[in-house]
Amino acid sequence: MIKYSFSNQRVRYKVISFLMIFFFMIIMSYVVFFQQLNEEHQVQLDKNMHFVEMTATYLDDYINSNKRALQNLALTDAIKQENASKITQIFQNYSLAQPETSLHWVANSQGIVISKFPNNELDSNLAEREYFQEAMKGNPYVGGPYICSQTGNEIIIITVPYYRDDKVAGIVGMTIPLSEVQTKLTTLQTDQSVDVGLISLEGKALSHPDLEEFRKKFVFKDSPIYQRVVVSKEESGYFEQDSVETMQEMHTFKVLTEAPWVVIVTQPLVAFNSRANQTGGRNLAVLFLLLLFLSWVIHYLLLLRDMSHAEKTKQTEKLALVGELAAGIAHEIRNPLTSIKGFIQLASQKKGKDIPPLYIETILEELDRIDQIVGEMVVLAKPAPEIKRKVHLDKVLQETVNLMIPQALIHEIELTLEIEPGLPYVIGVSNQLKQVFINLIKNAIEAMEHGGTVMIKASRRSGNIVITIADTGRGMSQETLRKVGTPFFSTKDMGTGLGLVITFRLIQNHKGKVCIRSEVGVGTKFKIIFPAGDESEQ
Repeated sequence: MIKYSFSNQRVRYKVISFLMIFFFMIIMSYVVFFQQLNEEHQVQLDKNMHFVEMTATYLDDYINSNKRALQNLALTDAIKQENASKITQIFQNYSLAQPETSLHWVANSQGIVISKFPNNELDSNLAEREYFQEAMKGNPYVGGPYICSQTGNEIIIITVPYYRDDKVAGIVGMTIPLSEVQTKLTTLQTDQSVDVGLISLEGKALSHPDLEEFRKKFVFKDSPIYQRVVVSKEESGYFEQDSVETMQEMHTFKVLTEAPWVVIVTQPLVAFNSRANQTGGRNLAVLFLLLLFLSWVIHYLLLLRDMSHAEKTKQTEKLALVGELAAGIAHEIRNPLTSIKGFIQLASQKKGKDIPPLYIETILEELDRIDQIVGEMVVLAKPAPEIKRKVHLDKVLQETVNLMIPQALIHEIELTLEIEPGLPYVIGVSNQLKQVFINLIKNAIEAMEHGGTVMIKASRRSGNIVITIADTGRGMSQETLRKVGTPFFSTKDMGTGLGLVITFRLIQNHKGKVCIRSEVGVGTKFKIIFPAGDESEQ
């Protein structure tokens, strides 16, 4: 029997890595699957929307062609002069060219019918009819369904105005059997899984595969289409509808531009989702196997890479850091040593004469500078171990500001401190945190050559304490900002470039983060974020 032991760190790492990749593979499979499912749904929606738009465009073109035909008739002299016999002859010729129309007529501005074809029985006055009143306003009208008084069949009516002396003198109208429109919609429907309907914005059903049953059940103002088209004024879109009486359905709609009607395509969600489900299910297995294979390949490639390069990378980084620090130390110490050597040579040339005090002062200053560099390097390399305790930053900030006020006054700089009441404590070393704030405030003061303001704020945010130190100094360019915190890089003439390195290290030791923003001529803002301690223990 084979026994597996997890005491070996290497075996444990392999098992954990494999499990992580395996679970990642499962998650990615489902993410991709549902993404593909959504894409298939969108494809089906686009297909339905394309069909709706095509149907609406076809009906718009059909209605517009009849409108234009009436408008052309309205331009004839016979209609403008209201010559009944000539108008009848025009209608007769037009009916031969457009057999779909069932009736034409002309009525004057009082609503009196002047001519009518093919039925020449003149109607009662049309002045109270909606299609007459709308056309008399100078607007073409399309409406329906209406019931023909003679045949009892449902019809739609189209009317346009005709003019005399640039004024509306009457209307020209036609009727088209509603069955003609229904036939056109039926011929357009090629997908048997969808139903194509047509309703008016008044809620009247004009066409549907089961028109009588649809009219019994359809309540326009209670339907989503009323909210979308009438209330929200949407011209196209889609929605799902689910009720006790009907199955779940997907509805796609488009409002016509030439008539106050809406084309609606209805499809059961089962049929709507079938193609997406079939494609997604078929591809899920392929995707799973592919990801499984890739996971094994990636797993072993990562292990090989880590094993072969981990130690080499570690040594290379150490050597690079040592080289960088050594070069920086040599550069920083060589400058003061050169000055010391020069002044000692000058002093040796005096041959018993008094050595000028300037020589001695300069030599001591350069020795102090070497001592400062060495001291900062010692702190950076091996900071003194201290026990971390609860530290209240409001107290540390107040002490730091009091300490820096004399230096600020010398440079004609105002220090402002704003602390949010009830700040929680942090876990750290008080002196180290004070050193952080001293360094940052000192840098802010030195960045303002002609006075200004240093604003220090402390506030609580999402379980953290945020300290901001902002100045109104000269600011830094983006190139300079990228170098901030690099050993031996400084914007000050006598700076060592180690102050911010130490500051950032102290902040890191306190689990803090630093964010710097600066703009040339505006100033610089340092934002330090420390994790707050447990408020219940305060």
